[in-house]
Amino acid sequence: GIGKTFLATLVLKSCVMAGYKCYMTTFQNMLSSMKSGWKDADFDRWYRGKVDSSQVLLIDDLGKELLNNSEFNKEFARQTLDSLLRTRVQQCKVTMFTSNLPPKGLGSQYGLSVASLLNECAKTVPVSGSDYRSSVSGKVKGKRRIY
Repeated sequence: GIGKTFLATLVLKSCVMAGYKCYMTTFQNMLSSMKSGWKDADFDRWYRGKVDSSQVLLIDDLGKELLNNSEFNKEFARQTLDSLLRTRVQQCKVTMFTSNLPPKGLGSQYGLSVASLLNECAKTVPVSGSDYRSSVSGKVKGKRRIY
């Protein structure tokens, strides 16, 4: 609620306006779509093409998919992120993330190889402030909502 996604989508919008091919998803949605592709080869090709062909990829809420998941899902998330990062770094493609995890938390959640890749090629942009959603909850078009 402090504006990480909002700011990241503004950057992505600027990239689109500059002519770059862009794609945005949550990591949880990406993992779910990849699993759906296990049963549908056409969808798998379409989705992987969408992700692979994007010059700028924005992954929102990295780390959220690890909450209340099985070990299989956590390992799948770790392997997917590692593979995605390696491929995109080798192809010199931009990948942006938003996360509530601190940079060191990403490494501890996703493994040393991901931490090493992020150390090598990532630039952290801290976003801080108060939660906007909590400050506007209960308000409708400038008026207070009464419950």
